[in-house]
Amino acid sequence: MYVVLGLHKILPNHLDEYLANVALHAANSQSEPGCVRYEALQDADDATIFCLFEVFQDEAAFLAHREAQHYKWWMELSRDWRDGPVVDQHVMDFVTPKPS
Repeated sequence: MYVVLGLHKILPNHLDEYLANVALHAANSQSEPGCVRYEALQDADDATIFCLFEVFQDEAAFLAHREAQHYKWWMELSRDWRDGPVVDQHVMDFVTPKPS
């Protein structure tokens, strides 16, 4: 498994646009053959902070995700909505049993 946690901050004036479209991006990502799980999470205390929780079968599936047309659409659409670059990104592996 290849797991990525990406934290980023959205500009307050683009929050509604982000929320309206991130679910579509997640659904498109979840439909990819190598995607195990793709979730968008919002911080409970600061509504402008989001975490994209991405689980792929392997690094190749993750790299294919980055080349998908819907990914490129999402990055172009949301480019100016972010308050700077990704705040933090981690590639992680499971300690507990991996999802099936």
